[in-house]
Amino acid sequence: MNYDEDDNISKLKFIGKIKKGEKINLKSNVSVYVQPNNLITKINRSFFAVDSRSNTLNFLTETIKKGFDELLVHIKNNTLFDKQIATNMMIDLDNCKNGLESIKDTYSDDLMFCCKIDTILQDIDARLTEIKSKHNLDKK
Repeated sequence: MNYDEDDNISKLKFIGKIKKGEKINLKSNVSVYVQPNNLITKINRSFFAVDSRSNTLNFLTETIKKGFDELLVHIKNNTLFDKQIATNMMIDLDNCKNGLESIKDTYSDDLMFCCKIDTILQDIDARLTEIKSKHNLDKK
């Protein structure tokens, strides 16, 4: 594994740990963290450290897409190490659904954003189901 892959796996774990009422701050690629959904955060994100739902959606879709790409590489390598990494990544991708549900709750006032999150959730379920079936893998 390389730094980029380790970083993406960490981002998958991060997504899975997001709680209701938290927003992702993406003002730089180096510093990704959550902020509470309150008035100070809204003012800060609107005027000073401009961040948007679009940035959040891009972060989520890119991280999850890279996660599936990396997962398939580990499945194909077929070593014991790669099998364990693949199993861990499948768990991380499945756990992303919890964070996505929390983000959806945080942005419940934005119907289209919530529909996009629903689409990502359905995509995760479909892809994990296909991968488990095609490669005879079980989630631990």
